[in-house]
Amino acid sequence: MTENAERTSQESDNYVTSFETGIMAREGEWVGVCIKFAMYDHRTRLTHWPRRSFTLLMRSLAGYCKQLGSNAFMLRAKADPSLVENLAERHPYHTLLTEVVDSSAQLSQ
Repeated sequence: MTENAERTSQESDNYVTSFETGIMAREGEWVGVCIKFAMYDHRTRLTHWPRRSFTLLMRSLAGYCKQLGSNAFMLRAKADPSLVENLAERHPYHTLLTEVVDSSAQLSQ
């Protein structure tokens, strides 16, 4: 495999369907964020993002929202349903519209 060759994960079809976050703090200052991902196959993954990495992610998302609007995809999908007709049932587009947040759910579940 060459250095620039594309690599595919063994689980490349196991997409993230939703996520939960928790802020980690020490002595009153946040030091990182834990993100629990719910995967397409219903398993979960827990990751830790150091403060710098999470800050860079948030800057990127803010730039995306500023340029396209935070609900740009939702508006496009409403105008053109063919954009979402082949998305998996657990795709965030569908779960955002159909699932209700259970405020009693525990992060450890």
